[in-house]
Amino acid sequence: HVAMCNRSWGSAKHWKQLDTTHKLPRMDALKRGLNKKACSLKILAVNVSISLKSGWPPLASKIFSWANSTEEAIELSKESKLIGADYALSVAPYYNKPTQKGLIAHYTKIAESADIKQILYNVPSRTACDILPETVEILSQHNNIIGIKEALDDSSRIKMLVQISKNNNDFLIFSGDDPTFLQSLNIGAHGVISVSANVVPETISKICKYIRNDQLE
Repeated sequence: HVAMCNRSWGSAKHWKQLDTTHKLPRMDALKRGLNKKACSLKILAVNVSISLKSGWPPLASKIFSWANSTEEAIELSKESKLIGADYALSVAPYYNKPTQKGLIAHYTKIAESADIKQILYNVPSRTACDILPETVEILSQHNNIIGIKEALDDSSRIKMLVQISKNNNDFLIFSGDDPTFLQSLNIGAHGVISVSANVVPETISKICKYIRNDQLE
């Protein structure tokens, strides 16, 4: 789930975040075999997730994530758009360990190839790949890249990202680390894409709302 505390986005909202265990390393020999099957399973999972949300309030949006190759990320983003997703949460390529230049090329290609708004997802502890602030700043200039979920437990990193957002008001910063998300919001992050919110969504939403209205003591 995502909880927002950005004034410009109105009231706090819940977004469904899809996670998947169908993560297979990208291997040329499997492109038309096992990896294609995994891709289909991901699309099926997104379709089920969106179908379950058909009765949710209009404020609800859908986010889809996970792919470690540019080609697959583009394909999944396009398919997710077709079945009703609003945003793509695009994790840094896991296992591959691309350079920062490679990350810029990867995300730029996705943003230019898929007609769905992209949110970067940085979780170095899981991917062995860190999207550095200098790279985020470059990517934030792309009209189809609207924000980042930052899961690094580092307040100095959040401060740098918030400064990038101040230079580009259309670029949003989301905490991706539940233990420190409150600190991130106080620093200036716009919201949180939270694991805990899948269990206590109203609580996380209220925290964001109270911070937005300067009511949290």
